[in-house]
Amino acid sequence: MSRVLAIDRGNDSVKGAIFESGRITARWSKEGAVEEIAVWAAESKPDGAAVSSVVREWNDLCESALKGEGVVRIVIAGHDSPWPFALDIDSHGTVGPDRLCAAAAVADRGVNDAVIVDAGSAVTVDILSGGTFAGGAIMPGLDMMLRSLSEGTSALPLVRIDTDDAGKCGIPPGRDTESAVRTGVLGAWRGGVANLVRLSLERFENPPPLFLTGGDAGLLVDAISPAPRHYPDLVLQGLNCLYHREIG
Repeated sequence: MSRVLAIDRGNDSVKGAIFESGRITARWSKEGAVEEIAVWAAESKPDGAAVSSVVREWNDLCESALKGEGVVRIVIAGHDSPWPFALDIDSHGTVGPDRLCAAAAVADRGVNDAVIVDAGSAVTVDILSGGTFAGGAIMPGLDMMLRSLSEGTSALPLVRIDTDDAGKCGIPPGRDTESAVRTGVLGAWRGGVANLVRLSLERFENPPPLFLTGGDAGLLVDAISPAPRHYPDLVLQGLNCLYHREIG
């Protein structure tokens, strides 16, 4: 039984998990400091590792940290990795490996047609069609929209929206400035994702399953339809799938 350390470096943080027989048995999450990777490898002593990073120059640093702890079987996710699907897109080299990892986790479940929503720093809505990755759409994440509104104005505050706020904001009117910001941004964000999902589903004669992942997924569960299958660790699961396809 191999122990695989899956590492997903997003824009704002890095997440790691140990997979054993397809199950997560340990997990970590930190801000994007590569020094933590050596700590995780020392603690977990994996047989190998799989890495996805949207910060491309980070891959070499991560690989060095892993090799420093004796991890030599290392898979770096990229457009030319052995994915369980073909790529039907115009620019293979620029597609985010996190998008491909999430799609791989879905395809590994035997699903050929799907719409996949990843709600992180940016939101991606991607399409699997006939066992092919067909691309998708990218829009700002919730925190990015909140920061943009605050930084682009002279008087609007920077506010936060948590999962618990889903049922308390998003419907006008907001009765003070902060609640008005929450109402407007959450309404626009949820509505934008829902519209992208609807447009993506329209390409199919029969609606396929909808998969949902990412740190802000909890704020979308009741905003998109059909009812999504919520898997918090799709990207990490896809990395584990990729490792076994490449290493065995």
